[in-house]
Amino acid sequence: MNEITRKFFVNLYLDRIETADYVDWAIEMLETGCDTKSLRELGGLNKSHPIEFDFRELLFESLKELEWPVPDRRAVLFGYAKELASRIVSGSLDPAEGVELLADLEMPSGFREEFRIWGILHDGHSEEWYDRSFIPFIQTFNYEKWLAVVRREAEDLTKREF
Repeated sequence: MNEITRKFFVNLYLDRIETADYVDWAIEMLETGCDTKSLRELGGLNKSHPIEFDFRELLFESLKELEWPVPDRRAVLFGYAKELASRIVSGSLDPAEGVELLADLEMPSGFREEFRIWGILHDGHSEEWYDRSFIPFIQTFNYEKWLAVVRREAEDLTKREF
């Protein structure tokens, strides 16, 4: 499986795919030199064709003709999560944006426990990154503490095996 297909399946498994995306994927695959009957058919479909099943059927037939297995949902989503985490660690992804993207993985991945911290970081509810003020029951958000937790969790995620 190539990078184009991996990215396509990340979006497919996160329900971020529209029918036009199937056609665009097929065209990109053809442009990279992959060529099968089903890829040509899929690339030639009208992007506004109303029946998504036709697109999905041609997608899976294309993979079969290319002799590529259907990517495992869990492996694809965890690979994506690790990629996001490593980009947070390297500084190439804004931490707030990375937290939002990782929090979005909690439900579709089926691994609520593994991604729960990202939802908490996204919502901002934890004693770990709030400072108590001199006024009782009032706390203030401490960005530096939050950022330290984000980086720590991102580093842990990059080392995890799923």
